[in-house]
Amino acid sequence: MFKLFDEIELMKDDVIKQNKGQLTVVAFCFV
Repeated sequence: MFKLFDEIELMKDDVIKQNKGQLTVVAFCFV
């Protein structure tokens, strides 16, 4: 479970660097 959270954090960091708009889409996918 914690590993999954770490991977999500890494994904969010990458998305923020690419496009903050995409972060919202990724967040909704995990909610």
